[in-house]
Amino acid sequence: FIPGEEEWSMCPDPEEATEAFADILGSSFVEAHWDPPSYELVRMPGRPENFAFVLRSVAYVGINLVEGPEDEAEDMWRGRTVDNLSWVRTNVESNLDAINALVLFGHSPVNKDGPVENEFFWVNLKMYLQDWD
Repeated sequence: FIPGEEEWSMCPDPEEATEAFADILGSSFVEAHWDPPSYELVRMPGRPENFAFVLRSVAYVGINLVEGPEDEAEDMWRGRTVDNLSWVRTNVESNLDAINALVLFGHSPVNKDGPVENEFFWVNLKMYLQDWD
């Protein structure tokens, strides 16, 4: 499961909503209701909502990239964005010899259709992936 703005950021108490999301749909929920996958599922330390796994030469990376809220502090948004970029890079680079493609899960439109706060993510991701050979 990946978080969207309705899961936490547009709630009256985003911090409480984030904790509820983690408790209800986080890794413990997945582990309690499904058999362990045949692949290794990893979660980002400090951001357990971010996950990654490799299956059949494809890296799947889930990140907490949302479209809102507009009232979130810029440093919090930027910190999450930097963490997301780092998580994508870490998983591509640590699996470079085993992957041929990347599938990215998030909850925000790309570039001009998304919030300007996410432009930093998309611009830097594009530059990074252009160097991926």
